[in-house]
Amino acid sequence: MYGIGATHFTQTLLYDLLIQSAFQGKINPKNYILYSGEENSPLRYAPRIKAQQYEALQVRNQLVSIERQLAAAFANNPAEPLEDSSAALLFSRLDPAHQPMWKGFAQKDLQAFSELYRNLAPLERRYFLAFTGFIAREHLLAKRGVDGVDGTQGQAGLWLNSLSDKEASYDVLSHLKLVENHSGESPALLVFARTPGKTNELANFRKGDIAVLYPFTKGKSPLSNQIFKCTLLEIDQQRVLVRLRNPQFNQRLFEEQDIWNIEHDLLDNNFITQYRALYALLQAPAQKRGLLLGGAGPRKPDTPAPALSYPGMTEEQSAVLQAALRAPDYFLLWGPPGTGKTSVMLRYMVDWIFHHTEEHILLLAYTNRAVDEICEAIEQIGPFIREHYIRIGSSVATDPRFESQLLDAQIQPISTRQGIRDLLEKRRIFVGTIASFAGKQELMTLKSFQRVIIDEASQILEPMLTGILPHFKQFILIGDHKQLPAVVAQDERSSAVADPELQKIGLVNMRNSLFERLYKQCIQHHWDWAYAHLSFQGRMHEEIMEFPNRYFYENQLHILPPTSDPGRSQQASLSYVVPEGASPLEEMLCRKRVLFLPTPGDEESPTGKTNVHEARKLVELVKAFGRIYQASRMALHSHSIGIITPYRAQIAQILSCMGEAGIPPGQMTIDTVERYQGGARDIILISLCTNGARQLDSLVSLSEEGVDRKLNVALTRARQHVVILGNPDLLSSNETYRKLMEEVNSER
Repeated sequence: MYGIGATHFTQTLLYDLLIQSAFQGKINPKNYILYSGEENSPLRYAPRIKAQQYEALQVRNQLVSIERQLAAAFANNPAEPLEDSSAALLFSRLDPAHQPMWKGFAQKDLQAFSELYRNLAPLERRYFLAFTGFIAREHLLAKRGVDGVDGTQGQAGLWLNSLSDKEASYDVLSHLKLVENHSGESPALLVFARTPGKTNELANFRKGDIAVLYPFTKGKSPLSNQIFKCTLLEIDQQRVLVRLRNPQFNQRLFEEQDIWNIEHDLLDNNFITQYRALYALLQAPAQKRGLLLGGAGPRKPDTPAPALSYPGMTEEQSAVLQAALRAPDYFLLWGPPGTGKTSVMLRYMVDWIFHHTEEHILLLAYTNRAVDEICEAIEQIGPFIREHYIRIGSSVATDPRFESQLLDAQIQPISTRQGIRDLLEKRRIFVGTIASFAGKQELMTLKSFQRVIIDEASQILEPMLTGILPHFKQFILIGDHKQLPAVVAQDERSSAVADPELQKIGLVNMRNSLFERLYKQCIQHHWDWAYAHLSFQGRMHEEIMEFPNRYFYENQLHILPPTSDPGRSQQASLSYVVPEGASPLEEMLCRKRVLFLPTPGDEESPTGKTNVHEARKLVELVKAFGRIYQASRMALHSHSIGIITPYRAQIAQILSCMGEAGIPPGQMTIDTVERYQGGARDIILISLCTNGARQLDSLVSLSEEGVDRKLNVALTRARQHVVILGNPDLLSSNETYRKLMEEVNSER
């Protein structure tokens, strides 16, 4: 039509509709498509044809309907079986007989899916339908949010939420002044300066975040201007550096607009990857499917335990390492805080495999911070290891110490494809996040890995792993399901599983990790050769360990032997020098390692998410520890004190009070419990910020066993001291907090 391909023409018609919507009919564009490779008539007119625009909108509506059909596949109601869901009906019609218009590659894909889906066992089909619905609901909520819950609107919040709402929830970097413009170059960089008093210093953005950038026009929607996709490269108290996805040759907007806003963006690729992973599981050999679904148990080892001799390992660690290395199918390692699951266990797993086999290994984790820790751990094997491993990922999210190990840096001096192939084949160890590996699936066609070790596995949802694990002869998952799980948008009822066949394989809620499900299956079926847990931790003093050990870890945690330096430190009495003229608070801190300090609710808090009384008490505590350390001639570093609180608003309140007291923000680290997971500090101060009974629901994160995972993470970050601030009248209604207050307040 008009010398234009049908899909190109439809795309132009949709762009026309977008322009009409954005400019409310004030612009009447003439639409053309430029075929730059054509010699004859390269510029071709694409007239606005309403009938075809309506047809395109109808297709759009059908796609929305399909997304909702998929999201309606719930597994939580036995009276509504998955086989009768709208998703099941949709999949049953995805075959050549019902879709005769599909041709070419699309028809081949349709035929392959149809045959695969039709031949699935009943359990496999239910699993596929259940997780398809779960992923679709997460995708939908990421787009449109949850109405009425803290005003979260998902990606739609970009145009649905007001600027004041975004400021209140720390979701916008506003009033940024453009000071350097390199958007026409490669890389396309922009430098912005914060506007004092207007740009929120505590906006929830970090280096490496993906974002959208748009000009700020008072009273107008962000959609009234062009929106740019970007990545935050640097962010500090003075400036923000971003990199645009592509160079911009039209500079008009950057020349005319001085003030800009930045908001968070969403990558659909994360959800597409999960859909593909789910499909990849169904394509895996039957033995692999049975292994991951839990219907088939892991094989028993048929090789002798490898001889080990690594300095500094406990007997328990050595035994667990032997078991992990000889497990033929998989091994699950539960490592509570401070047990050395990464720094010791993963390091020596890689060490042994590297020196005693010819295997190629993949090392994965959920977060870039954990990947940094993996790199740090394996580099302890020796300087030579740098010649044998490659990191997959972006320099933006990589510790500078490991940037030279990135794949892009390694291939930069290579000029031929064969040279790149040789490099990839020669390197035996590859490291990265789950997401970065998913974006480099071609690696699996270029080289063969025999084993994968995944850290932070208890934070990874099943669909993020099911497409990866069947590729390997053996996998090792390392995690702690007593700590915080993956972040899930839908409520627990929506992700619950009531299907009896799925429950038999341990699938009771799809928000739980594969690690947790398989670990419990191993215990239930006595597959003792496929799992183990570490019980000796070297982080917490025994007095700090006491409560989480009793209520979260079934008294399975122990301090290190007293013959070791860490073990002696874990049993040592407080040896602080009491400062001259010490206050009652300072005297108490010199006497007790774990304290609960009662604080009143803040009736003046506009949102209920700040408590000025706790913020002021934290100022007292920071000053008190400063005086105690000075009197004891001990160094108080910027990473000595950590403050944990549930809300970003309370972080702002704390920093404000610290500033008024003359305490610089760099003297301690302040963050939410979710951000603190995996970290540790000598002193942890916890501001629970409880002003109303309804806040207990968000404060507490219970596992199926009743473990409060948020409180567990907060307490187990500390090495030497924990101080908890909260309202005892409100907290006492929760059993765990009531027990905590009773035990902490009792004299030892």
